[in-house]
Amino acid sequence: MKQLNILILLLLINISFAQSLLDELTSGNQQSPSYELNGYIRSGIYAGKNPLNNKIHSKSAYAEAALKIKVTKFDFGNAFADIRFNKSLLNKNSEIDINLNEAYVNVYLDNFDFRIGEQIVVWGKADGYNPTNNITPMNIFLFSPEEDDRRKGNFLLRGFYNFDLFRIEAIWIPVFESSYFPLENLSLPDKITMKSPDHPSHDFSQSSVAVRLHYEHPDIDGSISYFNGFLPQSGIKVNHLPDNKAEIFLSPYRSHVLGFDFSTTVGNYGLRGEFSYTIPFDDKTLTESTPGKQLEYIVGVDFERGDWSFIFQYLGKYVNDFNKPIFFSYEFSNLINNYVLNMNRLILSTTDEISHSVSFRPSVKLLNETLSIELLGQAKLTSSELFLKPKIIYDITDDLEVTCGAQLFFGDDNTLYDKISKTSSALFLEVKASF
Repeated sequence: MKQLNILILLLLINISFAQSLLDELTSGNQQSPSYELNGYIRSGIYAGKNPLNNKIHSKSAYAEAALKIKVTKFDFGNAFADIRFNKSLLNKNSEIDINLNEAYVNVYLDNFDFRIGEQIVVWGKADGYNPTNNITPMNIFLFSPEEDDRRKGNFLLRGFYNFDLFRIEAIWIPVFESSYFPLENLSLPDKITMKSPDHPSHDFSQSSVAVRLHYEHPDIDGSISYFNGFLPQSGIKVNHLPDNKAEIFLSPYRSHVLGFDFSTTVGNYGLRGEFSYTIPFDDKTLTESTPGKQLEYIVGVDFERGDWSFIFQYLGKYVNDFNKPIFFSYEFSNLINNYVLNMNRLILSTTDEISHSVSFRPSVKLLNETLSIELLGQAKLTSSELFLKPKIIYDITDDLEVTCGAQLFFGDDNTLYDKISKTSSALFLEVKASF
């Protein structure tokens, strides 16, 4: 009932905005409206194999409406809100999920800019994955054709100072928000149970901070950054209980992260790079819910030829003090420690001392740019894993589009992609109307 009241309230706000605009037009008022209102309505379905019987079944079906409001009436700032209403169509008894995707206020004072509220921040120049972006949590398992939907907003205080070709950005994250990992979908060994995540408290000492110096020039764009706080992706901890039982839970770890990124052009080619060095506060744990120090690096090139565009990247990682599993006895506690160690290495991508991956994104626009065809792919060469996401978008009109495609995970036995392929690989179809 509460959700229905909120929906009715937002509908009335929408109608009032429309009526206000109509009054301005009919009264001959030529001033620009003091707000901008847009959004979309979409519905889609994901279908794939049932892990139990290998038959095709619906993995997700949804209807979603988004309302985006930007208030521009203030000379010294503005405000923005993005509200999502999502309903699962597979469960008729499910309630409408109301999500405040973003809601913040901007204040501009000479060379200083301030933003406070629920925000999505993306740091880095690489395509798809950004090792310097430790501000915004992710849900990479979300069923959606749009990659931006996988980012989750969290409450931030951001400040900017602009001078010459430089911009200094500072961020304070008072409350921890975690990336999503479907631990509940994993097949747990006997006598192991799962409990709620162990998230940091709301004490000031448990908050996170980040700063970045950004350089913008027509020939090159780059930044150096520093993050001090809890990384959004948590590791798994274990509590050993009496009677050969155990419980596992997600727990974040605090780290320093030093980052650097750049983008430039050489002739008709764009070059980009991103590097980060992560130093956990605590020493590496026995089961590596806190991993060791690690260096991540990405270099890429992109170019366009007529209606075609292409992005290719190399992704590498080096894990300091890497050790193979050390639990060799068949005692229950060591078997569990081995299980948790292996899961942490899968989740945190630390299965190898040195790992190599490549990503690619060719795309083409056809039929007077009304038809777009794209293939996003990532091949983890070291662990023999592959992710493919072919996608076709057809614009029926300027405000109505149909998207179809697939997200496919492949991997050798006991790799992460092998474990999630049965639940996450699917075909999809979506229709979206924007306004």
